[in-house]
Amino acid sequence: MKNKKVIIIVGITITVLAIVGLVLFMGDSNKNVVSDAQLKQDLQEIIERDFDYELTVDEINVEKRETSEQERETISVEVIASNELWAQKSYYILIYLYNEDGIWILDNYERNKTDEWSYTPKTGVSDGIIAKQVEEETADGSKVTLQDKTTDLANGTDTLTYSLEYDDGILAIAGTFDLVFKFNETTKEWEFDAKENENLQRIWTISGTWEHTSRNQTTRLEITEENGKVTGTIKITTTTTVSSNYTINFTTGTFDNGRVEMHGKVTTTSHSQNMGRDTNFTGTINSKDGTMQFTMSNFFALPTLTKK
Repeated sequence: MKNKKVIIIVGITITVLAIVGLVLFMGDSNKNVVSDAQLKQDLQEIIERDFDYELTVDEINVEKRETSEQERETISVEVIASNELWAQKSYYILIYLYNEDGIWILDNYERNKTDEWSYTPKTGVSDGIIAKQVEEETADGSKVTLQDKTTDLANGTDTLTYSLEYDDGILAIAGTFDLVFKFNETTKEWEFDAKENENLQRIWTISGTWEHTSRNQTTRLEITEENGKVTGTIKITTTTTVSSNYTINFTTGTFDNGRVEMHGKVTTTSHSQNMGRDTNFTGTINSKDGTMQFTMSNFFALPTLTKK
C-alpha cells in the first residue's frame, strides 16, 4: 500500500513537471519566433517608407535567423514585392527585440546584398513604345506587318519580328527585321535596344531622265544604271544673251545604295577652252522626294535634279 502511494506521488510529480515544462517550452517557443505575418507587415511598412513608388509585398523567404539570450532576434530575409508593371526582389536584415509585454518589436533594419537586388517586368513593352519605334525605323508609306513576338520577362527582353514592303517608284524595299526592347532596371521602363537580323532587299530604279528648270537654264541628266554601273549625258542649256551650253558624256560611273559617282568629258560647249575637259560629279538620291542632290564638282555645281 505504501509503495502504491509512492508510485502515485511520483507519477503526479512527473505529470506536473511535464505540464510545467510544456508550458515553459511553449512560452519560450512563442517568444523566440517572429511570425511570417509580422515580418510581412513590417516589410510592407519599410518598403512604403523607403521608396517613392508603390509596391505590395507578395512573398518573403527567411534566409537566416539568429536569436541571442538577450531576447534579440536578427532575421535575414528575401522580399518579393510588385505593382502592376514590375516586381522587385530585395534583401533586408531586420532586428527585433522582445519587450516586457511579450511582444516582438522591430528595433532596426538595413538593406542587404544590394548588388543582388533585381527588377523584373510583369508585362511586355507597350504598344505605344513599339509604334513610335516602328515609325522611326521605317519610311513613310511602308507596309509593316508584325510576324512574331517573343517576350522574355525573366531576362527583361521583348523581340518583335516584322515584314516590310515599300515602293516609292525609285526605291523598293522588301524583307524582315527584328526590333529588340529591353527593360531598364534603373528607370523601370521598357526601352528600345537594337534593330537586328535585318534581311531587307533594296531595288533602285534610277535610269531615266532627271531635270531641273529655272527661268534661264535647263539641266537634264539622262542616266542608265545596270548592276551598279552608270553611264549617261548631262545637257545644260542657257537662254540668256551670253549662252553657256554644255554637253557632258559620262562613260564611267558607279551607283551604290543611293549614291551616284559619274566621270566623263565635256563634248559640246559654247566655251571652246572647256572642250574635252574631264568632269566628276557625285550625287545623292532622296527616293522619297524623287531628287538627286550633288556635291561640288571639279568643274561647276549642278542644281538638284528631279526624276521625271
